[in-house]
Amino acid sequence: MINKVYSMLGLAEKAGCMVSGEFSTEKAVKGGKAHLVILASDASGNTRKHFSDMCAYRNIRLCIYGDKEKLGHAVGKGMRSSLAVTDRGLADSIRKRIEELEVGREDAELSASERTVSREFADAKAAGNCSQGIDTGREDAELE
Repeated sequence: MINKVYSMLGLAEKAGCMVSGEFSTEKAVKGGKAHLVILASDASGNTRKHFSDMCAYRNIRLCIYGDKEKLGHAVGKGMRSSLAVTDRGLADSIRKRIEELEVGREDAELSASERTVSREFADAKAAGNCSQGIDTGREDAELE
């Protein structure tokens, strides 16, 4: 499956609506041209702090997505730890897609944990350890 975020980043690069690399990204943010900044998940702590503070001060959205290798490959360059999208429409589309992927990942993790809890509950009930799903250890316990 092709990751649409990387495809959209490539499209933004080809359309001339993106800058990449720390220096160019910082220049776009300070110049008011950046609408979205994307940092690689493996960017250094110093880089994360620097861009986080800069974007917060200027009220620019910041997303942490992918790694340096994949971000660079998506825009047809070498490794990149930061990208700035300079077109508002593309920036909004990319941000929404990243948020959808994050929500989907959280839902998948939640579903897996829910299945584990359900399986544990079914096993406990089958073993006779839980009569109604709540094992309080006391017969007279009330839910508070």
